[in-house]
Formats: sequence, C-alpha cells, structure tokens
Amino acid sequence: MTSFLFVGGWVDLDMNRYISLLLFIGTTFWNCEPEKEEYKIFIEPFGNGGPEDFNCVKQTKDDGYVVVGWMISPGKYSDMWFIKTDSDGNEEWNKNFGGSEPYIERANHVHQTSDGGYSILGFKSLPQGYLTSQDEVWLIKTDKNGKGEWNYLYGTAIEDGDDQIGVCHQLTSDGGYIIVGDTKFRQISDILLLKVDCHGNQEWSKSFGGVSNDYGVFVQETYDGGYILVGNTLSFGSGGQDIILIKTDWEGNEDWKKTFGGESYEYSKFLLLSPDGGYVFGGSTNSFGNGDYDAWIIKTDNMGNIEWEKTYGDEEMDGACSCQHARDGGYIVAGTKSKNDTARVFLLQIGEYGSIKWEKTNIIEEKVYCRSIQQTSDKGFIIAGSSRAFGGPSIDTSPSGGVLIKTDPDGNTASY
Repeated sequence: MTSFLFVGGWVDLDMNRYISLLLFIGTTFWNCEPEKEEYKIFIEPFGNGGPEDFNCVKQTKDDGYVVVGWMISPGKYSDMWFIKTDSDGNEEWNKNFGGSEPYIERANHVHQTSDGGYSILGFKSLPQGYLTSQDEVWLIKTDKNGKGEWNYLYGTAIEDGDDQIGVCHQLTSDGGYIIVGDTKFRQISDILLLKVDCHGNQEWSKSFGGVSNDYGVFVQETYDGGYILVGNTLSFGSGGQDIILIKTDWEGNEDWKKTFGGESYEYSKFLLLSPDGGYVFGGSTNSFGNGDYDAWIIKTDNMGNIEWEKTYGDEEMDGACSCQHARDGGYIVAGTKSKNDTARVFLLQIGEYGSIKWEKTNIIEEKVYCRSIQQTSDKGFIIAGSSRAFGGPSIDTSPSGGVLIKTDPDGNTASY
C-alpha cells in the first residue's frame, strides 16, 4: 500500500489501482473535445405564383424574422407584403396592406419597435398614364401580430407617378421616425427627408436637389442628434450619376454635402455609422474596378472626407445591396453577381479598413437577387431576396418570388 497526495489530502492506494486511475484520467482528458456548435441554416421560398419580391428582413426579439416587400393580389397591381416566420423560417403569419385597383403599394423597409410591434415604410402610387397621380410615403404601425394600429400617408398631388418615395426609415432617439426617399415635381425628383413623431404625425419635411434628378436611399441618426443620408444624384458630382452624402442638423437643415463618383454611373444602397463617428456606405460603381459594375464601399470621417474606398468584383456585374456591422469586427456585405441570364448572391466579410476576410460567391445555386442582410443572434446571417427560380407567371414575363436564406457564420447554407 502506498500513499499518494491528491487535492484534499493523502490517499492510500495500491500501485495497480493508482495506474488504473492515471489511465482513466488521461483517457478522459485527451478524449474531451469541445462540442461542435450547430447553426440553423435554411432556404425558404415564399409566394403564390408571382410576381412577388422581398425588400428588407430583420430578426425579431423571439429570434424569428420579419420580411417586407410587395405581392400581386387578384385584380390589383401590387400590395404591401408582410411576413413573420419562426427561427427556422417557417411562416407564422402573412399580411398584405393595400387598396383597390389601380393603386400600387409596396413596402421597402421594416423595424421592430420597442413595444414589440412593427413599423413598415413604403409608398402608395398611381401608375403612369393617369392625368393626376398621387405618390405618397406610407408609414404603417402594427402590433406584434401584424395587426394595424395606425397608418399615415405623406405627399401631395403631382403630375406623374414615381415608385421610389418612402425608401428607408429609422427609429429616432425621441421615439419618432426619420424617413428618406424622394419627392417628384414636374418630372424632377429631389431627395426627401421627413420627420414624424411616435404617433406618425409629421413634424417637418425637407428636400435636397438640383436641376436634375436626385434620389434618397438610406438615412441614419447621427451621434450629435442630426441625420446623415445617402442617395444618388444627377445634379451634382463628376459624371453621369454619383453617390451623394448629406449631413443635416436635428431639424433637417443641411450642414454639408459630398459627392463620390467618376465619369460613369454609381449607385448607393446602404449607409452605416462607424464606431469612430464616421460613415460607411456604398453600392456599385461603373467608373472604377474590374468589371462592368463592381461592388463599391467607401469609408469617410465625420465630415465626409474619404479615409478609404474599395471595389470588389471581377468581369461579371457585381453590386452590393446591403451591409451590416459584423459581430467580430468589420463589416458583412451582401450583393448580387450577374452575367447574361444568371444571378448569384455573394457575401463578403471585410475588416475595418476594407480588406477581405472571407468571401462566398455562390451562396445558392438558384437565380436569386439579393435585397437585404442582417447578422443573426447565432452569428450567422439572414438574407432576403427575389428568386426567379421560385416564382410563377408574371405580367412582365419575369417570374419571381420572395426567398429567405439563412447561413452559418461562414456563409454556408443548405441546398434547396
């Protein structure tokens, strides 16, 4: 019998039992591998035969998802489309908002509000050809089950229809909403910035533009209580169409504006506040890069001065449609690669200075146009888009349907 010192004191063991104990501890230690994390991944199509389209997706407080867009209803041009799913992408409810023919109603943006309900931004429009058409921003507030609580239309009668009013909105620090889009008068569009309170009552409205067409795309409230908005301009800049960045104070008065672009056409799609007080924005460029169009991302300081800018792409047509802060630093960028009659979703994770950490260029084999992305609570990504693979007959001969794609943190997903 031999005594051995263990944690807690001396223990008497014979040599054979001691050797067995050491073997057991060693085997247990070396075979103890960390459990592999499992991530929910799926591809879920939605629609009733087309055409339908998704424009924006957000994860909800219960780890499900809400997505908005538009759908064709019998006897109508289009209605707002609003769907809630569980965390596996299974539909929980499906709503549409709209009036009678011939109005066009579409939803472009959605947020979950502090009370668990939702705010949906879009527009109501008469199609071109009517003697007097009225295009109006449409903001809808619902409860947690998608039942409407209030809705407001903002706009004035104008001469011709336009389908880009009410593009993006954000919840503001005072409990209200800031809305960006565009307003059109006598065939000329200006950028629209609209502030409403928590009940949807308009507080003020501002427009920005020049002698040609200018369009608002995205807006954020800034750290100083003002607003930063990005859009596309034909009135200012270097070439055919440039990206425009406008900073305002808390009442929507312009502080400064900057344009970005070359001799050809550029398009903005997204705008983020960076942790250092600057801005990250972009979309696509035809002036710079390798291909027909390349994805283009720009980082500026808080005065709109460029700190870095990067293009991403090859000989195909590449366009970034959405960008979010990545949980492990940098940014996650989603977009569409297209060539001839093909379209593929791509994902890029880039560092804080734009260098590529990883990329996926074929998230799904089917023809899908990316619209929106958000990083999810399990560090994966949820993507909303339009798929020609899942739709049915269309009035414009381009069948389409909405699709949600859930990936793991490395951009991998399931096969459909």
